[in-house]
Amino acid sequence: METESYNPETPDSRPAPTPGKVTVRALNCLLAALPKLNEDAESFAQDLDAIRKAALPARNPWSSQPDHCGPRAPS
Repeated sequence: METESYNPETPDSRPAPTPGKVTVRALNCLLAALPKLNEDAESFAQDLDAIRKAALPARNPWSSQPDHCGPRAPS
């Protein structure tokens, strides 16, 4: 998010400008430049699984549909 202040009391906030197009080659170069997980990969995968499980909506035992009306009951 970019913020420019024209008046100190009222900043103008808007999304940062994005580049026109990103090529597959540029994306591949970016991904190749990221550090490798190596031995942290399993721990990272477990963290992602825990986050996904915590984000799932609670199940209503009377319905086959997820219940979006409240927090998940402790298991």
